[in-house]
Amino acid sequence: MASGFDPAYMETLLFCDVQINGEGPKSVRGKIISTGTDFLVIQSHNEFTFYRTAGIKQIMLINTAQPEFKEQKVSGFKSEEVNSFSQLVNNLHGVPVRVNRGGPRHGQGILSDIDPGYITLMSPEGKLTYYRSDALECLSITKDNQQLRKLLAPTRPKGHSGSREFEEIICQFVGSTVHINGEAPGHRDGQILSASFDYLTICGPDQKITYYPKNKIYNIGQMGHPGKEPHRKFPRRETFTAGQMPVEGPNFIRAENFDELVKHLLGQKVHIHLSFPPGATGTLIAAEGDCLIVKEDYRYICYVNKNTLHFITLEYERVFRTDLNPSQLIIPKGFDQVSKMLKSQTVLLDGLGEVLQIIGSENSQIITLSDGAGGLAYFNADRLGKIRLADYEKDFTVGIPATLNRGESMRNLLEKLKGQRVAVNFLQPEAVMGILFDVFDEFIVLLFYNKTFLVPIMQINSILVRSFETNK
Repeated sequence: MASGFDPAYMETLLFCDVQINGEGPKSVRGKIISTGTDFLVIQSHNEFTFYRTAGIKQIMLINTAQPEFKEQKVSGFKSEEVNSFSQLVNNLHGVPVRVNRGGPRHGQGILSDIDPGYITLMSPEGKLTYYRSDALECLSITKDNQQLRKLLAPTRPKGHSGSREFEEIICQFVGSTVHINGEAPGHRDGQILSASFDYLTICGPDQKITYYPKNKIYNIGQMGHPGKEPHRKFPRRETFTAGQMPVEGPNFIRAENFDELVKHLLGQKVHIHLSFPPGATGTLIAAEGDCLIVKEDYRYICYVNKNTLHFITLEYERVFRTDLNPSQLIIPKGFDQVSKMLKSQTVLLDGLGEVLQIIGSENSQIITLSDGAGGLAYFNADRLGKIRLADYEKDFTVGIPATLNRGESMRNLLEKLKGQRVAVNFLQPEAVMGILFDVFDEFIVLLFYNKTFLVPIMQINSILVRSFETNK
């Protein structure tokens, strides 16, 4: 896994005061006291946080001085013995930890079990939650967690031993009522009805059937207390509308894999859950490669990147009003072709209420859009969730520079934007704006008054560029 920051550069920041991940729930302000090949350690008050550098969205340098500083030792961690994040996790076995701080996929408890593909967290109530190892962004330990440590002994519970991969753990929950992905976008409660090769079928409390790709499950835990029935049961729906391929027992669609499942869902009313609400809800009318096409109410057509969706839920009781002429439909061979086919069209993108016009798509990776007021937005197409056609008559060519900055890659584009005022990842909690001061192989440097920000290029999803005149 790429780290996003050069380890040699991280060493130059030892004992600097920093703030990680802006003001988001996974942020922390403190001093870098140790670094490894793919992690760094932050001390803040009595807490020590171990960040996987691949999960860091940005670093704000508070000062670059390197005062005398004595690294404090904490139980379960010896910096001279670990050089990678996985080694560090192994060294914290049996230690009370906080996973992902206050982020939506957070958790707290004893790190009771460590396997190559996942870790197991045991809460004070004895509840087990399993976290996919490559989805861990940070672990925190404090001096005040000794009370929690006394409550539980880190033992491997019966019935949950022997599995080595996270996917195997998921399959053990078939028939159980589970909670998936904490409070993150794409979280879901429900009863797992079946586990196919690469997806789960879940019945939720609303009796709706949800199809969940396994690679979008980052943590999973059984609801209720160990050894007891769940505090609520999820009834299975026995009757569905026509055309849903009824099977024996609970009537839900079965397929060998997720790609085959999507083909069976054509013509069905669905909700596709994405990172930014409201997702896409309507009739699934086409699927080509990694592009799903949903016909929403009235004339709206939404193109969805299948690689970024969290899950698909059947909406068998919804009524959608549509008056679309089939001749208006554009069906690309994949999501990377959508922006090229929709050039000059007005669209709505992930979580963005503002209508934009596509004015360029150089290599299917970077989409260039205009807001009609002199501003330009660049989106990484690989990370974009959806593009929805909009009905808008405004002339968006006003204010577009005669010579556009175009790039063959995100890094190449950033080089051409040096010296300009930009907003990076402006739809996310870790958004940052400033003057693009410099571009390195793995990260960029932004200056905003007396603040310096480091942002990994691999974490950049979008860039907004506005002229100084526009922002007066």
